[in-house]
Amino acid sequence: MDFDHGEQQRFVLNLRRVLPVSAHARPPLISFLRARGAFGRRSPRLTVIDVFDAGEDRGLMCRFTIAGETDGAAFVAPLAQLALERRRAAAPDAALRRRHSFRPGA
Repeated sequence: MDFDHGEQQRFVLNLRRVLPVSAHARPPLISFLRARGAFGRRSPRLTVIDVFDAGEDRGLMCRFTIAGETDGAAFVAPLAQLALERRRAAAPDAALRRRHSFRPGA
């Protein structure tokens, strides 16, 4: 998504309203986590617990845990490396798209 700074901040605030949200790791993040022994063979279910803007050079980042892990370790990764659960996480994104969509005659 290509947001200006204000839109990006609103997106973060809207997404924080629906946290925690379930997610799946995308392939590069799966490889990274497996290399560090964070989980076994199956792709884990992740729980996003925070989202924040790390600045222009890093973009949107998120803090997440691996569901079912008892040690409670939290990880930080770019938000783009996770696929958020669509039922709840799509709401802030859909609202932004509706607000900025092209409307003929408007």
